[in-house]
Amino acid sequence: MITLNEFDLLARLEEKASSATYHFSKEGAATYWTGVKFHLNNEILVVDSREISEILLVPDTVPLPNVKTWVQGVANIRGSVIPIFDLGVFLGGSEEYALERRRVMLVEKKNIIFGLVVDDVLGVVQFPSLSSEESILGSLPPIMRPFISGCCYKDISYMVFSTDQLVENQRFISVSE
Repeated sequence: MITLNEFDLLARLEEKASSATYHFSKEGAATYWTGVKFHLNNEILVVDSREISEILLVPDTVPLPNVKTWVQGVANIRGSVIPIFDLGVFLGGSEEYALERRRVMLVEKKNIIFGLVVDDVLGVVQFPSLSSEESILGSLPPIMRPFISGCCYKDISYMVFSTDQLVENQRFISVSE
């Protein structure tokens, strides 16, 4: 009887996998959109997973003087100084959500990295499609509406939060008091 150690077994599996040929048909293939589902101000939203580089516990921050209340400060994340913004407070909410559930989603736009504090991250979800339907906006507070780019459906409808629309918003750009 031949016995393999773990390394040899992994090497054989890798060899088999790299030599295998797969043929996928584009005909009838489903296209999926992947989003990060998060909780914010009593709403459940999704953001395109490609817009989020990392999800972290809320780090300690150094407060900055003369900035809006939703600017938490800056944090040292692996040697980089990253600005941290409380998205819920920016969008008219409060900081009442349980601190142990809150998370920071790191976003990189135009070579700038920043963190958005949300009430909770609920996971990654795949949706069959993405819609630009705006009929569901009526249920949202008006302050949130400019940042919703569409909706997707999986058991229930989810509104899609756009970090592109956030970074182009004059109110978000103007952080000083």
